[in-house]
Amino acid sequence: MDDKNSPELFAYLTYSELFPNSNPDITYIRNNLIDCDLIPTIDLLSRVNLLLSDSEYAKIPQNQAYLCKFFFNDYTLKRVKDNFSAEKNVFNRQQILFMIKMSFLHCKTVEGKNSLTQKQKNKLGNSCLVINDFLKLLDESNSEMNSGSYYDKLEFIWKELMPNYEINNPVNIKYDIARNRLIFKKVLHLLPDNEKPLDLEDIFLKSTQLNLDDFIGLIFACLAIYIEIRKNFKQRPQNLTIKKSAFTENSAISEDDANKILNLLSLPLYNYKQKILNSPDKDKIYGFFIFKKYPIVKLDKDNYLCLDLNYLLA
Repeated sequence: MDDKNSPELFAYLTYSELFPNSNPDITYIRNNLIDCDLIPTIDLLSRVNLLLSDSEYAKIPQNQAYLCKFFFNDYTLKRVKDNFSAEKNVFNRQQILFMIKMSFLHCKTVEGKNSLTQKQKNKLGNSCLVINDFLKLLDESNSEMNSGSYYDKLEFIWKELMPNYEINNPVNIKYDIARNRLIFKKVLHLLPDNEKPLDLEDIFLKSTQLNLDDFIGLIFACLAIYIEIRKNFKQRPQNLTIKKSAFTENSAISEDDANKILNLLSLPLYNYKQKILNSPDKDKIYGFFIFKKYPIVKLDKDNYLCLDLNYLLA
């Protein structure tokens, strides 16, 4: 979204455009992921998503080229270059979030494996292209599209594209932080509740046994850490894992409260699969309810990884 808050819709370069005789489907993605280990795959995709969490990043052709060179072999890269244009992105946030969801469902687990081979990275890149084939109208055969009036068709297209638009046009995090702070600390106190000011801090404390300021403070600390990493990520890639001590060393948050807050925001790595399978949106290309509820992965008792910065504020 630009400074005037006007919507931006992007076209995506797809696998079927690069390889016209192919018929990509979800099975192709599943088979590629079965060959990849879960931990390094989630780590890598979270790194890419960190870059794409800045809505300006995906617009810059050089950044798209950087990711293409990382993920594609020479053959695919040449085809991408021949078909690339500033109007068509290759990588996008929705695509990567769907890849993360599919990875939790289908990647294998290999003890002690902490990296991916170049061949495995190529498979991830090709899978991303296949996902772009799915980022289109969700039901092109709908009668509204085929027989409705001009305005019915416009409304139908907008409804169909809304999930893609919302995910790929995240709010600027800095603005979101300021807005949330204002809402929690000032605006909500002005709302009446049975003729009394609405005391959100008291409600939150009774519900979670946590101080609202500490909760917001930990989220902001996590955002600050990742935003700083993102600034120079291309020149100086860093480990995205955050130690629990990072939230308590330079703050008034106790270790006990940090544990409680992280338990609200995180899920152990190997618990995501079942949560996704039980989620009503598990098959949706735009269904990321579990990541909104648990945006932080608990790798072990001391180490955490954020899957998506924007969902920290969801």
